[in-house]
Amino acid sequence: MTAHVGGVPVEALVAALAGAGAALAAARAWLTLRVRGRREPGA
Repeated sequence: MTAHVGGVPVEALVAALAGAGAALAAARAWLTLRVRGRREPGA
């Protein structure tokens, strides 16, 4: 039995939220590496 919220299966909502969270984490890591890479060595 599948629970639905607003006509959308809860499993679909959980998967969408997990995917969005993973994308945000990857973007944050990429930005952090970009910012660190711009600093001059020894600074």
